[in-house]
Amino acid sequence: MDAPTCRQIAVLYVYAYNSNMTATSASKSSPVGPFPPGAARGEFLEGQPTYWLKRCYQALRRTVDSELRSYGLTLSQRDVLLTLYEEGPLSQRAMRERLGLEQSSVSRLVEGLVRRGLVELRADAEDRRVRNATLADSGLDLLKQTPGSSALAGGVMTAGLSEKERLDLIRFLEICTDNLTGTANRRPAERTSATAGEDK
Repeated sequence: MDAPTCRQIAVLYVYAYNSNMTATSASKSSPVGPFPPGAARGEFLEGQPTYWLKRCYQALRRTVDSELRSYGLTLSQRDVLLTLYEEGPLSQRAMRERLGLEQSSVSRLVEGLVRRGLVELRADAEDRRVRNATLADSGLDLLKQTPGSSALAGGVMTAGLSEKERLDLIRFLEICTDNLTGTANRRPAERTSATAGEDK
């Protein structure tokens, strides 16, 4: 079982901070709106898993983006290349759903990669109005040269954890992700296999 992936943590971050979660809004233990600045706010935030997930994800992105800079890529750009490598040609709508990004963000990412010759846009065979993003040969070559976030920051992120703690962390992240994405009824074996190919 691999270290927690950047994509896995991103799913939790997106759902926890950008979704309108009714259950959270209705919780008596969570305030409506932010605490005023001060000690009470800090104390509240430090007791929230969502706060630490956000902090962890932001730190992970900064670390990975810094390491990928020498390859001329950001983590988001590499995620686009990796998704096209794993799944083949995709419309931007499908890519938006796969990456969990806004349409405008996906469009900017794809257009930038197209300008660099790393991705190509081709008309869909069934609907000529749709243009699918396809991984170009140069994009594949670059992707194969770049390490993923697990290799770049996974060890640093989990430094100081025992093997049992690391496996527990993965299990807890999987459960939280399943709760937020509506797949909480998956069996444990399915949870493990669903993330086995990510972020390599």
